[in-house]
Amino acid sequence: MFNGSFSDSLKLAGWALTQHAGAGSVKHNNGQMEITVSETGTNAYDIQVIQKGMHYEKGQSYKLTFDAYASTPRSLEVNLEKDTDPWTSYSTAKTFDLGTEAKTYEITFTMNEATDTDGRISINAGLATGTVYIDNVVLKKIDAGEASPIASQQILVVDAHSYKVFDIKGQFVCALKATGLSDVRAQLAGRNVARGLYMVKKGSSGEMISVK
Repeated sequence: MFNGSFSDSLKLAGWALTQHAGAGSVKHNNGQMEITVSETGTNAYDIQVIQKGMHYEKGQSYKLTFDAYASTPRSLEVNLEKDTDPWTSYSTAKTFDLGTEAKTYEITFTMNEATDTDGRISINAGLATGTVYIDNVVLKKIDAGEASPIASQQILVVDAHSYKVFDIKGQFVCALKATGLSDVRAQLAGRNVARGLYMVKKGSSGEMISVK
């Protein structure tokens, strides 16, 4: 997986919009990927954002996690698949119900097809208008026992809130889900951000914290 955090330096590098019907656009904003659909298609994949070059190894289990929310409640389809005809789905395409608050979603699956060294991840948004916000896309190998019989579920983080972090100059750094400011500080330290003061905002309120 390349550039799943949509950093300000890489923006949308590695991701591409494909349109088969309807009308949509994609842009980088505040460390997130925004997919906006102005006209729906017939299929979810009619408006999709994809990343190619994924290596799926036969017999290996994988977990994909991502944060997502939408401008209004809607569905979003995600698929891990072959990049050429017949577009074999390795994970089985999964549909998630998004709300207006960021939550973490996952897909787990075992690669049962022959090894594919040039597969892809497809984020399919063509069945509803509005904007979808995507961040923190991570694909990792897992043990076979971790692959759920039901290949997707929403991860519920107890008492977690959405925070936005800015440096002392007011530049956006990242968006996080955390249980409080101490958790925000710990996550920032884990990301190896520069030491110093940061403004952390939750909704309209903000507070300065120090990362040492």
